[in-house]
Amino acid sequence: MKKIKRIKIIINPSAGKHIIKLPFINKLVGIKDISYKQLSLNQLITTLHQLFEARDIQADICVSNHVGHCTSLAQEALSDKCDAVVVVGGDGSINEIASVLAGNSLPLGVIPYGTANVFALSFGIPFSLEAACDRISKGQSRAIDLGYSGDKLFVCMMGVGFDAYVIKCCKLKWKRLLGPFAFVLALLKAALTSTFTPISVTINHKPYSGSLFIVSNVANYAGNLTLCSEAEPDDGYLNISLFKGRHLWDIFRFLYCLSKGRVTHHQQVTQLKAKSLDFVTVRKQHTHVDAEYIGQKLDRIFIKEKALLIL
Repeated sequence: MKKIKRIKIIINPSAGKHIIKLPFINKLVGIKDISYKQLSLNQLITTLHQLFEARDIQADICVSNHVGHCTSLAQEALSDKCDAVVVVGGDGSINEIASVLAGNSLPLGVIPYGTANVFALSFGIPFSLEAACDRISKGQSRAIDLGYSGDKLFVCMMGVGFDAYVIKCCKLKWKRLLGPFAFVLALLKAALTSTFTPISVTINHKPYSGSLFIVSNVANYAGNLTLCSEAEPDDGYLNISLFKGRHLWDIFRFLYCLSKGRVTHHQQVTQLKAKSLDFVTVRKQHTHVDAEYIGQKLDRIFIKEKALLIL
């Protein structure tokens, strides 16, 4: 347990912000409401200062204002001699900062502020501002594994194929207007336009093929849905869900099973554990890390054990 005296807080004010609220979508996938999102940015900064001062912690607060800014702010934190970096953001912001802190002894604390908040849900991080600050102030850290695809890391998951194509189809203006419902529209667009091109890989020295691979480090997916119940973020293994379906009906049946926590009941889903997987497919495929689209480059996927400290 590390004594926390000074922290650097990085706020991504645009994380999870949208205009139209559709509570039934949040309930369907287990997305939590965040009451402190009602605060203005200045109110949030003031409240964070007050909460950490009450715990005898000095907080240096920075605001990210463009893509990649979280990364540069985290790099500054490494030379600032602080005791922890705290992100107020979603899974994308966490991924950016983890890419800097990976392999270092500086721990990462999280105050949920995104849309799906898969990381926060997976690690039991409170959706109360005061309770999240309490957790950080205790200084109790845990080392977790990280997945890598080439030089890109993922904390929670990586997708290759159809679900990455859904993320590509989800326009930024849709997300800012509709929030999680934007992904429903993107799903429909992707399902109607995808060619479901087979992807060939080698896992544990055996060949496999499917139209979608989700490589998980945690059990959760797209909020509080359970994809890999056996996934543990510190067991030294990646959990791979391989989907073989190539038709619209297959996709909707897969989503139904996912919503009921019964993915393993789907005949076209295979789940495996592995340290790495190698792509045999030469053709480009859509990919994402932690729900951030990264293009169509396929690299060997592998795990680095105990690579990140989290609070």
